[in-house]
Amino acid sequence: MRKKNKSFYFISILSIGFFAKFISLFSKIILTRELGVEALGLFSLVNPILVFIITLSSFSLPNALSTLISKYPNKEKKIFLSALFIVCFFSIILMILLVLLSKDISIYLLHNYDTIYCLYASIILVPLTTLSAIIKGYFLGKGEVKITSLSQIFEESGRLLFIITIFSLIGEVDTPYKASIGVYSLAFGEIFQIGANLSFCSFSSRRDFINNFNKVTLINKAETKLLMNISLPLTSSRIIGSLTYCLEPIIFSYIMMKSGFTNNEIAKEYGIISGYVLSLLIMPGFISYTLSNYLIPNMGSLLAKKKNKEAIKLFYKITLLCFILGLLVSIIFFFFGDIFLKIVFGNTLGHKYLKIFSLPFVIYYIETPISVALNMFSLSKKSLISTFISSLIRIVFLIIFVLLFKTIGIGIATMISIYIDVLMNLFFIYKFIKRNNI
Repeated sequence: MRKKNKSFYFISILSIGFFAKFISLFSKIILTRELGVEALGLFSLVNPILVFIITLSSFSLPNALSTLISKYPNKEKKIFLSALFIVCFFSIILMILLVLLSKDISIYLLHNYDTIYCLYASIILVPLTTLSAIIKGYFLGKGEVKITSLSQIFEESGRLLFIITIFSLIGEVDTPYKASIGVYSLAFGEIFQIGANLSFCSFSSRRDFINNFNKVTLINKAETKLLMNISLPLTSSRIIGSLTYCLEPIIFSYIMMKSGFTNNEIAKEYGIISGYVLSLLIMPGFISYTLSNYLIPNMGSLLAKKKNKEAIKLFYKITLLCFILGLLVSIIFFFFGDIFLKIVFGNTLGHKYLKIFSLPFVIYYIETPISVALNMFSLSKKSLISTFISSLIRIVFLIIFVLLFKTIGIGIATMISIYIDVLMNLFFIYKFIKRNNI
């Protein structure tokens, strides 16, 4: 009976994630159709910079928070408030920098002044994304996996509601303003997600969350040290990865501009490979993300009880399931990619790229559970090594392959870096298991 309950819970979590992604897909269909190729290109050019900024503001503390709360529930109050204070500090600093540097970033780095409106829109996105991630990390550590998964539905619904309402009200606007609506929709979605996490969690978790703000110092040295031990290596790893991603449109724009392409052509080409092809391939990543959310509290609990074999077994099951489901998705994209591009984006631009990358992309779908396992085994420093090496190789190959093959070079460099990162992380986990005779 107990196994049946676990299976039902597991399936319900996956179903919620699937439904959330369905809404996300629907909102993306509307957004991309409304934006058009040029506005989507501008949005895609700015997106890597947004990822880098959000990585800096969150400092990987949501992940550290969920890991530590699942391991040390008696210290949750001090751990939570220490994490909250730190991310608020970083968010304020980065918002100020965005106000001051957006113009220079658009002109001198992206070589397209029209991207400035997306950068200004991101100022409000930074604190909302960070706050949402911290709250989600807290409830995930408390074992509220179903609620954190359910909150994704509200996030995507809020985004969809914003997109439909705004485009029905504004009518025709200039391309740069259209592109910024994509950023504002992300911010609106985060507001909905925050509200959902606080509203629908269990009464005891909500009571604990509220009580965390009563009579406790914001910074606690011991708990801050615990947070930093996990977040620093993880953040270093993510900063390297997101910085590489941030450099991608900068390098691409520079090389294409030197090759005689205009700003509009560069934005269009980058929009096709990044906004259409890679974004369609990444969409099924919700499977890995949802299953990894299930892995965090359960694996953390098993490790805390010294049940290492059971923890490893759970990791194997989740990773294998992610691979099987990812392989199925890759095969579907290989044979029917043009149909999916037509449904989602209203055209088949980038179909030849999708056919090339769909099958090799299968390894991407096991990247998240492997990353979670590294953190659970306290191997975050090893993750930093693999990320540094794969990111460095990505930059080198990005320059080489964009010079040789132009737009398709982005996809080739991305695939090589993913394979190197995943294979190195798997090797570190294997060495850990062998060393500890698990």
